[in-house]
Amino acid sequence: MPAGTKLTASALREMKLSNVDLKTFRVENKKVNERVRAVIDLSTDEKAKIEEKAEERIDRILQPDELPPGVIQLVKVYLAEKRKVSVGDKMAGRHGNKGIVARIVPEEDMPFLPDGRPVDIVLNPLGVPSRMNVGQILETHLGWAARILGFYAKTPVFQGANEHEIGLLLKLSGLAWSRDALSLRAPTPAISDVEVKTILNDVKPDRTQAEAHFSLLQEASVNVLGGRAMSQGTRDVHHRVRDFLVAAAAELAERETVEIAHQVAFHEAEHEDLTAPKKAAFKTALKDLEKRKAQGPVDRLLELELPALASMLGKKSEADVDAAAVELMRLAGLTPFGKVRLRDGRSGETFASPVTVGEIYMLKLSHLVDDKIHARSIGPYSLVTQQPLAGKAQFGGQRFGEMEVWALEAYGAAHVLQEILTVKSDDVNGRSRVYEAIVKGQNLPEPGTPESFNVLVKELQALGIRVTMGQSVDAFAGNGGGSNDGSEE
Repeated sequence: MPAGTKLTASALREMKLSNVDLKTFRVENKKVNERVRAVIDLSTDEKAKIEEKAEERIDRILQPDELPPGVIQLVKVYLAEKRKVSVGDKMAGRHGNKGIVARIVPEEDMPFLPDGRPVDIVLNPLGVPSRMNVGQILETHLGWAARILGFYAKTPVFQGANEHEIGLLLKLSGLAWSRDALSLRAPTPAISDVEVKTILNDVKPDRTQAEAHFSLLQEASVNVLGGRAMSQGTRDVHHRVRDFLVAAAAELAERETVEIAHQVAFHEAEHEDLTAPKKAAFKTALKDLEKRKAQGPVDRLLELELPALASMLGKKSEADVDAAAVELMRLAGLTPFGKVRLRDGRSGETFASPVTVGEIYMLKLSHLVDDKIHARSIGPYSLVTQQPLAGKAQFGGQRFGEMEVWALEAYGAAHVLQEILTVKSDDVNGRSRVYEAIVKGQNLPEPGTPESFNVLVKELQALGIRVTMGQSVDAFAGNGGGSNDGSEE
């Protein structure tokens, strides 16, 4: 491009930048020239970076791999496989509650709920109090409620669901679960995702106020949903819960009426075939059944020790919705605080105490027992301590630590302890003699001095302490020693 060319829009469109020497390219206007040079320099730097990265990738591909001596070609094959959980595998929850699978039993032997469904996994409750990670318990309760009510829960740190909200959701989900467990015909009070959010917004305390009261799980009550301070959607949920409890109470009373009618029919059929002495007793029982049959539904529920459910069939002002909900859940084998009366899958008997049941995330960690199993007879030893190396990769030995030593000391297993601390570890001469004796089928020799003792002696000598070894008191004559196991100066 000759000097003095005027750069118009059409000239720039027709210009081929590949034919222009950008290093010597100049324009007359100084400000424009500075801007042009800045753009050219920036593009040159970016181009240099791209070329450098490309060259690095090319060099990485073309450079030969470092292979061991004598190896011409190395082929690596990666295999992917699925592994079922086995005894000894490590699993963990989301709250640091890790553990090892202790036992795997058939599904029919697992503890099961009152409705017959078995649980998937059983965790040891002793792992909760001492570690104080209560989050796993709250996750269990919230997961139970979310699964039954059909919503997804997200609980951010410091702003997640509190105990009162979880307790309230537990009772609402407990009603739905009790309906299925008792096979009631009354429809479950349906609660949508939007209504769940509305309820939580209505009952959530003001976290900005210092005097705000944060109630506990046990203090959660269904009655608060019908308060005047609640929104219309929350009060509608309360009305549906109350209507469900009324229908459930009436159905339970009707079931008891049908049961009494069957008993009356049975007694009347058996009455004709009885002898005279038994007829009198049967007649008395039949009169009692006839009297119970004539009772109303309220009296029948009171007879079943369900006063709160009985009050649901009376005046609305006298009804305690929360107490009735608790009675219905207990009747289904569910406590209002998320515990269930489980039965042993092997014997069918109910466990002595209620068990917390819910839904949590359990993860299978990459610490599988098949990868960790390891055995060793003889192998490499440490140069300093002469003890076996550590780890499966080094074909090492099993660590026998302080607490294991204490356990053997507590049992008084002196010979086992001596064997582990000497010929199985760092008694250099003793372990070779023991190995030979085992191969030849001879009796084991007496253990010698472990190398760790010699290391201790050398460290004491490095500190300027003279340690003298001997077998008798005479060996220490003139050294100031009087003991038979050594002296220090």
